[in-house]
Amino acid sequence: MNNIKIKNYFGSKSGIILAVTMIVVMLIGILSGSYISLALSSTHSFRKWQDVDEAFFTAQSAIEITKSEIFDVFNAYYKSSPLSKSAYKFDWFGDTREEDITTIGKTGYMYSTMNNRAVLYGTATVVIGGVDQDTTPVRGPCDIKITAIGYVDNHQFELTEIVRYELVRSKVFDYGYFVNNFGWFWGSSITVTGDVRANGNFSFMWGPDIYGDAYASPNTDIGASGIIWGTYDSSSLEDYYTKNYGEWLYTRPGSPTATPTNWKDAKYWDMGYNGEPQMFPYHDQLEMPYLGDLAEYEYVATTEGGTLEYPITTLSGSGYTLDTHNDNTVSGVYDGDGPDGVHGTADDGCLVLVGTASDPIVIDGPVVVKGDLIIKGYFTGQGTIYVGRNTHIMGDIKAVNPPVWDKPDSDPEGTAVDNRVADFLALAAKGNTILGDYTSSSYAWYDNIKDYIYPNGSFCQPYETDASDFDNGYDTDKNPSNGYRFDGDYRNYDGGRYMNDESTGSTLSRRYYQSSISRSRFAAYADSALLSQIDAVLYNNHLIVGYVGDMEFNGGIISRNEAINFDGSPMINWDIRMGSTSEDAIDMDLYLPVSLAPPKTIYWYQN
Repeated sequence: MNNIKIKNYFGSKSGIILAVTMIVVMLIGILSGSYISLALSSTHSFRKWQDVDEAFFTAQSAIEITKSEIFDVFNAYYKSSPLSKSAYKFDWFGDTREEDITTIGKTGYMYSTMNNRAVLYGTATVVIGGVDQDTTPVRGPCDIKITAIGYVDNHQFELTEIVRYELVRSKVFDYGYFVNNFGWFWGSSITVTGDVRANGNFSFMWGPDIYGDAYASPNTDIGASGIIWGTYDSSSLEDYYTKNYGEWLYTRPGSPTATPTNWKDAKYWDMGYNGEPQMFPYHDQLEMPYLGDLAEYEYVATTEGGTLEYPITTLSGSGYTLDTHNDNTVSGVYDGDGPDGVHGTADDGCLVLVGTASDPIVIDGPVVVKGDLIIKGYFTGQGTIYVGRNTHIMGDIKAVNPPVWDKPDSDPEGTAVDNRVADFLALAAKGNTILGDYTSSSYAWYDNIKDYIYPNGSFCQPYETDASDFDNGYDTDKNPSNGYRFDGDYRNYDGGRYMNDESTGSTLSRRYYQSSISRSRFAAYADSALLSQIDAVLYNNHLIVGYVGDMEFNGGIISRNEAINFDGSPMINWDIRMGSTSEDAIDMDLYLPVSLAPPKTIYWYQN
């Protein structure tokens, strides 16, 4: 057999290894290049989406900044003279329109939107795309469309929000007792079924019963550090459920409203009593609305068509008679000749209201009484009476159809529906709220309150007031050029006059707590017994004061200063229908004093 040589086309063994290695390196290079290319592409895409996200956040921040800046400028205008904190002030936004604008507001309070301003990750430009000004009801909201474009590198994001600016019921009505100065409950017989709060220090002595939280606030204007002195008593939720009688029927529901068989089915009730009250010293102050120029409330009362019907009251010797067959009616505003029936005398604008169970005072919406309001008896309906000076409660005030909250309650929703149509009355005075017969010597009305109505310790510190209360005497030095400030002493004369002798028209100097009607007429109307029940919310710019008996307040007490003394066991039952987040308050416009709410986003979308 012959030996045949075959050619090795693949070269040597070492050559094969080198070739394979080169192929592998080439493949790795190709793959690496692909991975690098993919990584670069992914990094580029990631950076692109990061820029878009940052542009979105930049646009969102620009809208939030704009909302806040508009609120600040509008709020300054809202609080400005001559109509302090007025419902009129929504004219700042102008009429309803749809065109894009870059400025909004009144001269001196105009706001210009940002244009290419540095914001967050980039820059932003904002326009106002329209205004929807709702003037019905009078204190209705204003919606504006705010569009922002956020720019980051070469990317942009456009975002639009519909933002609402509105007046809302002040949060001071979330409390059964709120004072803008010194809060004090001194007495073991005192009971309050609601939260209590002071824009100053709060003092509890001898263990009052408070079924709710307590708040105190630092206040440099009156030298208060925001402390709570002493402690109060309360009971558990289980014990609260057992209180389903008498005055306890007017107290707010528990939360949950009943002890459930299975706790996962518990009906927790917003702003109800949870059985675990707490104290909160050093809390932020809560602004109390100041009732400014009465023209604002006259406008609201007239526009909303508020009415007041009441029996005719006639003075008869040392007493009075009621004509229950011919009721008088106030449409919007009362500015009549007063109880003496003579125009141009000291009691002009003062109104006397006396209601009976069969012929009650009927309130429907907001009404204004330009002078003093002197009131007692039964009422029905829902509304607020704004008073140009003092509210004098000369006898018990009782609702014909009061709200009731059973405890426990397995159907709180049904209870809330029923109570939304139950009677409700608020008495809001630019001056003071005076409880009882200040002319009485039989129970020494003045002697029982005199120590609490002037700067005596923490009581009644001096404070800033408003130009609209100058005529009521709340500028002690009577010099508007240096501002408006009251020294806190309600014992003094306020610069006004009251009727002395109706037959001659003579007058005498009037003190802050006195009415403008004659003392003899007031004494004839007033009940001789100490007050025992007031079914109303009591609100005023300055002082609530009086000497009362076994008193039941069904509503709330909101005042700058409080000087109530008592002989008995007073009880304050907070009406949960006033609560800002209460389900019991849904669809109820009670025409209580309002505050400017922070801007609220209605909805938003990407353009």
